[in-house]
Amino acid sequence: MATLVEYGVNDCDAKENPFERNFDTQEEAEQAGREYLRDNPECSAVVIFELTIVKDTIVSDNTLRTIKRDDLSGTKEELEKARALGFETVGQMREHQTWLEKHGTPEYHAWAASIRSSQN
Repeated sequence: MATLVEYGVNDCDAKENPFERNFDTQEEAEQAGREYLRDNPECSAVVIFELTIVKDTIVSDNTLRTIKRDDLSGTKEELEKARALGFETVGQMREHQTWLEKHGTPEYHAWAASIRSSQN
């Protein structure tokens, strides 16, 4: 009994797969999802999913991640920084930074101010 695993992309707004086929790897699906977001400005996000198929029947359909439009922003260096800090995307890192600016401790604010002044 052959098991097939495929990776796909769903448009979050249209709630459907805009591609004629799925992909062999998650990386290929994520790249296609990013390209789809760039080419379709009306789309706010895509979902990357994994299908497991046995005997032509889908036995599992798992959402792996969501790529939001704002996740496309940022340089390669910013993405590396975000991932080093434990975030999947630049957007998630920026969202957390905004949260810290609002809710951070006095020690955090002092540290952030010292970083900003050393960069000027």
